[in-house]
Amino acid sequence: AVRLWGRCPALVEVVGTGADVGAVLILEGASGTEVRSLAVRGASLGLWLSGSQEVVLEGVWIHDNADRGANIQDDLGPTRIEVRGSLIETNRDVGVFMSGSDATIDATVVRDTLPDAGGSGPGVVVQSAPNTGTPSMLHLRGSLIETNREHGVFVGASEATIEATVVRDTLPDAQGNFGRGVGVQPEQTTGAPSTLHVGGSLIETNCDFGVFVAGSEATIETTVVRDTLSDIEGNFGRGVSVQPDPVTGAQSTLHLR
Repeated sequence: AVRLWGRCPALVEVVGTGADVGAVLILEGASGTEVRSLAVRGASLGLWLSGSQEVVLEGVWIHDNADRGANIQDDLGPTRIEVRGSLIETNRDVGVFMSGSDATIDATVVRDTLPDAGGSGPGVVVQSAPNTGTPSMLHLRGSLIETNREHGVFVGASEATIEATVVRDTLPDAQGNFGRGVGVQPEQTTGAPSTLHVGGSLIETNCDFGVFVAGSEATIETTVVRDTLSDIEGNFGRGVSVQPDPVTGAQSTLHLR
């Protein structure tokens, strides 16, 4: 484990050349590593984490990377991170990507993600590991997810808790599809469901659906969902949509209070 600690993100910056997969790599055997008070940008990914746990990012500005801002996956073993008081913006493809891993994101902004070659650019993606089916677990609190593309937060065959958080102004992808605030669905081959809990939050001025749940379970409480816009063809604009999964037929369950 190491501490990589800058003076201030405006004064200290790690810049990736594109020679490696990311500007900052934290791999197996580095549990307990801390990255604080600096900026990360470059010609590939910003942060790549795999195979270490109890990693902390605090006061970090991950911006203008040519690929994902933060890529967190369990290819090299169990992976867990806590992100606090950080800004993740104008990266490409995904702001924060999780696969088979655990993360707590607290008091952090994820915004203005740019589209990849396929045209999407979601803010936070939480999905199961494709090879093992291991679900991800996200605890998102006190944060702002805004002006991303396709989804503000997407959960696939995983578990997410969103508390005291604003998800707003999500844009459609380059093909004009979606623009959803929060999207939740099962794994398409196994049918493994997702679980979502939203509390004390605001989901507003997204497109298509504010919250979309397919073949999964969701609890939404003490939360405002409002001002959802129609899609590019003038359809939908629903606040909360709950339906069976169109592929597996698995039913959904909603607790709204």
